[in-house]
Amino acid sequence: MTSRYIYFISKSSTVIYKLCIGKGTAKERLRECELEIVSMLLAPVPENLLPLKKRIEKNLFYSGFRSSTEKNMASLAKSLYGKRNSTASKFIKDIYDLHAQVESFINYPEQ
Repeated sequence: MTSRYIYFISKSSTVIYKLCIGKGTAKERLRECELEIVSMLLAPVPENLLPLKKRIEKNLFYSGFRSSTEKNMASLAKSLYGKRNSTASKFIKDIYDLHAQVESFINYPEQ
């Protein structure tokens, strides 16, 4: 049953790698990874980790429109507008924490 979360681990590993080696501020690195983050958030996670996943999604995609033709589609860039880099760093930490907890769930499913 834990094999269904391997896709999430694959996607989140890519996101974390890009966030770690990317150039620029935390906000710039998050913006550069927008497509990968969206893909990661579409992957399933264990039910007990859904609140963390939803918090990440809310923090990163809570407001803004990409264009007038894409109403109701939140933009990571607009959500980060006005945020401090320290806040963006906390968002990155949440992504890492979710990755680590899913990985732990895969390795130790009984806990």
